[in-house]
Amino acid sequence: MKYLLTTALLLSLSANVAQELQDVRVFVSDFTVDDRVLSKDTIIVHLAGIFRLIEREEWDRSKIDLALNDISFAEVTPQRISRKVTIDGNEVDIDLLGFIVQKGTIPDERFDDLRTLKVESKVYLSLKLPNDSEINKVVLLNSLGEGKVYGGLDRKAWAWVLSLLVGIFLIVVAFWKNLLRDKSIAAKKPYSFSRVQIAWWTVIVISSILFTWISTGEFTINSTVWILLGISAGTLGVSSAIDVKDLANANAALGSQPNAVAQMSQNHDCEGFFKDILSDKDGISIHRLQSFVFNVSFGIFYLIQAFDIYELPVFDNNVLGLLGLSNGAYTLLKNSENK
Repeated sequence: MKYLLTTALLLSLSANVAQELQDVRVFVSDFTVDDRVLSKDTIIVHLAGIFRLIEREEWDRSKIDLALNDISFAEVTPQRISRKVTIDGNEVDIDLLGFIVQKGTIPDERFDDLRTLKVESKVYLSLKLPNDSEINKVVLLNSLGEGKVYGGLDRKAWAWVLSLLVGIFLIVVAFWKNLLRDKSIAAKKPYSFSRVQIAWWTVIVISSILFTWISTGEFTINSTVWILLGISAGTLGVSSAIDVKDLANANAALGSQPNAVAQMSQNHDCEGFFKDILSDKDGISIHRLQSFVFNVSFGIFYLIQAFDIYELPVFDNNVLGLLGLSNGAYTLLKNSENK
C-alpha cells in the first residue's frame, strides 16, 4: 500500500510539473541579425516557474536537455539569464534559461544543422527535465535582434560595409603603388603572377577576418589562414630568387659586351593585366593558367564561406595540397621562362 501511495504521489507531482511548465516560449538572441542560428547566438527558453522548481528540487541544470527539430543541445548547460522580453504584448523582466550556441561545444555536424533554423519560424521543441518529465510542442522562434550597433546599423551591415571598403582600399593601393608589377627595366613594367597571387590572398584573408570579427565580436585566425598566406609568400619568394639567379647568369654570359641588356621575361613591356600574369615568353602557359584557376576558385569559395557562416573557413589537406601542387608546378616551370 505504501508503494502504491508513493507511486501515485510521484505521478501526481510529474503531472503537476508538466502542467505548470506547459507555458513555454523560445527566443533567439540573434547576435548577427542573420535570421539563422549561428555561433554567439543564444537560445532563450521561458518556462513559467522553472527556477522555482530548480531551487526547490535542487536540480542540476546540466541535466536539462533541449532539442529543436531533433537538433540536440545536450552538451550545453543552460545559464540563468535575467532580462526583459515581450510576452503576449507585455514587456516583462524575468529569469530565463539561456543555451549559448558555441562552436566547439556542439559537435560540428549538429552545429551545421543549427543553421537551418530560421528566426520567426516554427520549430518542434523537446525539453527534458531532471525529474524525467518532458515537454514536447511546436513553438515559434522569436527574435530578440540584438545586433544593433552604431549609427542605427546592425553588426552584419557594418561588417559588410567595412570589410568591402578595406578590400577595395587594399586593391586600389596595390595598383596605385605598382605593388603588383615585376621588378623591371621596361618603360611599362609588366604585372607579376606571384605578386598578384599574394595580394589576392591578402585581400581575401584581411576582409574575411574583419567581417567575422565585426559580425561575431570574436577575433580569430586559424591554421588555414597561415597556410594560404605561406603558400603565396613562398611562391613569391621562390619566383624572386629564380629571377635574381637568371639575371646574374645572363649578365655573366654577356660579359663585357658594351650596352648589352639581359633579355629577361619581366623586362618586356606590359601587355595587359591578364596576359602578363598568364603568359611566359611563348604566350599563355598551361601551368600559369592552372594555378590561376585554382587560386581564383578557392579564393571565391573562401569568401563565400566566410561571409555565409561568419567564420574563417578551414580547408582540408586535399584542397591545400592542390593549391600547393599548382603553385609548386608554377615555380618549377618558371626556371625555364628566362632560358
